[in-house]
Amino acid sequence: MGRFELQHKNHEKYSDADCYRKTVPHGMTEAVADVLAASVGAHGEEATLLRAVADDLLAMAGKGPTQNWEVGPLRAEVRAACGLLSDAAFPKFMDGVLNATKRICQASSDAAGEELVQELNEVFAARNFGYTLSGVLASSALRWEARSEADAGIASIDNAMQALGGSSPLLLEHLTQARAHLLNSAEPRSRKDAVRDVMSALEGLVKTLARQCDLKVATKKLRQEGVWGPDLIVKDGLTIWDHLHREYPDVRHGQSTSTEIALEEALYWIDRMTTYAKYMIAKNRTLGR
Repeated sequence: MGRFELQHKNHEKYSDADCYRKTVPHGMTEAVADVLAASVGAHGEEATLLRAVADDLLAMAGKGPTQNWEVGPLRAEVRAACGLLSDAAFPKFMDGVLNATKRICQASSDAAGEELVQELNEVFAARNFGYTLSGVLASSALRWEARSEADAGIASIDNAMQALGGSSPLLLEHLTQARAHLLNSAEPRSRKDAVRDVMSALEGLVKTLARQCDLKVATKKLRQEGVWGPDLIVKDGLTIWDHLHREYPDVRHGQSTSTEIALEEALYWIDRMTTYAKYMIAKNRTLGR
């Protein structure tokens, strides 16, 4: 099983309804190959890297290594190899492009690597492809990230993480986990796990602000202090918490899903909780605490 299949185990269940999630769109293969080849350059000493890229792609397509040594023919071979991969199983194309990109990034400056990934992502966006490349360019952390209906929820989490800054590593960890679950939002358990992790972050935030070990006690203390703004807002974290526990009693446990939450509802609660968290973080800073 290749890298793409390990990361997106249910990719065969994906749909091409709103963007290309399981097939390569027409015209994208040539554009990707041209970006990869052009990023290496045209100088003679760079032919070695281009040859390695061609060999990686050809191996993924089940072919032997290239016999070319000149930049021009090697660029043509990169394009041909990408074409072979687009006609092969979808995960092979994805792994081939990822491996080629990683090889070029590792041999390039950070700025050049970032430019390459940006250009590739622009190609993907122009063809309405369902994935983008993201991660640490010069390491194995470079990966395929799925576009999905969950993009809005991911943006909400990102904004909350930005608001937190480095003030609470534990809360950031919960939000990071929630973000990862949303990338697999087609799975019911992943949707619920994303909500659970944002709930954990919300709980930790309120208890930290009130310096209490219980969410209800912490909320009561914050309301009594009278400095956190409208009571309707201050108590909203606990209101959401109680509602989700009533509606989805298994949300806080790692057991098999016994209740299901629709993606639209999951995104609503995630957005509401992260909005609450951003409000309380901003208030805390205003109060100078």
